[in-house]
Amino acid sequence: MLTARDRIVLEIIAKSTEELRPIIDEKGVSYPDAERIFDLDREAALEKLNELVKEGAMTKKRIDSLVLCPNCGSHLMLAKPSCPSCGSRIITKGRALRHSCGYAGLEQDFLEGKCPICDKQGGYEDLGIQYRCENCGNVFRDPKVSFLCLNCGKESDYISAVIEPVFSYRLKKNKSKLDRLESILKKSYDVKMPGSIRGLSGVVHQFNCVLNDRSGGLIVIDIVARELYVGEDDAFRFALKVMDTAPKRAIFIAIPRVSEDALNLLRQNKVEVVEAEDLDEAVDSVTKLLRA
Repeated sequence: MLTARDRIVLEIIAKSTEELRPIIDEKGVSYPDAERIFDLDREAALEKLNELVKEGAMTKKRIDSLVLCPNCGSHLMLAKPSCPSCGSRIITKGRALRHSCGYAGLEQDFLEGKCPICDKQGGYEDLGIQYRCENCGNVFRDPKVSFLCLNCGKESDYISAVIEPVFSYRLKKNKSKLDRLESILKKSYDVKMPGSIRGLSGVVHQFNCVLNDRSGGLIVIDIVARELYVGEDDAFRFALKVMDTAPKRAIFIAIPRVSEDALNLLRQNKVEVVEAEDLDEAVDSVTKLLRA
């Protein structure tokens, strides 16, 4: 069942990204945006996304596949091509040609344009990129492929290897309370929700909201929702973005509240802090703050 915090986070996601896409690294598949937004590790974040799909709040779409080791489950699999005729792994890739005499070989075999069998030039048919086995001489288009697991060392073929689907997750479109904030702000500012700014370092930073006061002054806003309080890690990430982008004003919305250490860190970087129990209160507080 969706918690109140889940609903708040989903509304934040609705205004910040259309799709949560995975990254694939040496540890497997992860969703860093979900990890950051929900403040969870990679396994818990994936569980949360699938839970939200079951609850009907999100949909998922298959976008990729990974080969897994059938022995240990690792995705660190090295493809090892071989000759489909004799099984040798000593193969060469190149452009294949067939001469009018019937001989087929790789382009590098035709020295000075002459067929190595009949010694005649011309009359070639381009067969495209193919492979040649240096053991038996077979020329072929599709090598046999096996997979060596770099974790446990077991080798498997394409029949025994496990195929794992990879998904992206998309929020079902619903009206967000942040739409009300956007509507209010558009009366006085040029609004981007979400917005991005290239910092002094050259890095492009994402914010939940970027306002331009039409005189060239930028205001950046981030919203973070946590179960009990927003801590130093979230505050530090925002402070770094603020230092690099140097906006006119920076506002950090913490739901439900911010820790004392995080508050001190933000204030040291001249960040205005809003604490709110929910998005309705956050919208009202930010609106009043910007009008002051």
